Amino acid sequence: MRLLGETPIGRVAFTDQTLPAVAPMNFAVDGDCVIVRTRGSSKFLAAVHESVVAFQADQIDVDRSCGWSVTGVGHAEVVTDADDIARFTSLSLHAWGSDSTSRFVRIRLEAVWGRRVGVASG
Repeated sequence: MRLLGETPIGRVAFTDQTLPAVAPMNFAVDGDCVIVRTRGSSKFLAAVHESVVAFQADQIDVDRSCGWSVTGVGHAEVVTDADDIARFTSLSLHAWGSDSTSRFVRIRLEAVWGRRVGVASG
């Protein structure tokens, strides 16, 4: 979870009309949860309500052949609690696109794993 806090962009894998889909998202870590903000009209928002999704983020240094990748799986839920919405608004997460009806989605990660690739040299 610490590594996830070091990068601003990740990918959410979800099911869209019975097919796998992946969407890049900016995100924030909140305890053992990932918080994303998405347009109210997005396919992601329509597909994820109380469903199981995967979340993946990484940092790779191609020149030095090193980096890390973290993947988590958990249930996604549209945030409706006013106190949570106010708190998440302060995280400066912005939905991509111009839809003014953006919503927060909380992914409660139930399993998290990752790996480091190569070793960075100073």
